[in-house]
Amino acid sequence: NYRYSLANRTFDYIFSGLPAIHSELPEYRELLGRFPAGTLISDLRPETIAHAVKRLEDEDFYNRCVEACRLAQSEFSMQHEVEPLLGWLERHFKKING
Repeated sequence: NYRYSLANRTFDYIFSGLPAIHSELPEYRELLGRFPAGTLISDLRPETIAHAVKRLEDEDFYNRCVEACRLAQSEFSMQHEVEPLLGWLERHFKKING
């Protein structure tokens, strides 16, 4: 479960416009491939974490990450997520109720 999941705080960071450092796990790799709103680290060694922090200290990189957060916010908004669910529920209950 851990390997193929995203922590809720990931979306807290995105909706706060805060670029973040994430472990290089499949779901984070996919997310940051679509919306480069942070950076990935392959291990938890202090020098690896320090390198990631230094990347975020680069103003151009940081600003690109903030912009990616903004783009991701529209993709992951409740409105965007709820509409397909409501459509599915409506179709499902129509089938049940004839």
